[in-house]
Amino acid sequence: MPQPTTEHTMQFANFDTHKHIKALKSSGLKEEQAEAIVKSLCDSRDYDISRLATKEQITILEKDIAIIRKDVAIIKEDMTIVQKDIGTIQKSISSLEKEIASVKYDILKWMIPMLFGIFATTIGTVATVLMKS
Repeated sequence: MPQPTTEHTMQFANFDTHKHIKALKSSGLKEEQAEAIVKSLCDSRDYDISRLATKEQITILEKDIAIIRKDVAIIKEDMTIVQKDIGTIQKSISSLEKEIASVKYDILKWMIPMLFGIFATTIGTVATVLMKS
């Protein structure tokens, strides 16, 4: 738990505990009861004050929040650019897939007749060799 700053404790340094104990005693409370009440009051005031932020701390936090907001805005812009790049890459991939399919078709278009030609030449050569023997 943070300790109260000098600024905060100075605000309550003039709290006259003796005066308040005397007032409580004069109203009929025993000294121990009056002391307990005043001690609780002092403890609660110190506790509450220790949890408060100073103006300086709030100013620092506001500056930090402003910086974070700027960083978030930059990240959002970067994300938009990345999303556009991803879209471009997906279009390129789609285009490449179409091109690969077209090239496969072209290869098969030329390979099948060539394979039939090689097969026919081989059969012709084998037939010629067999006929000569």
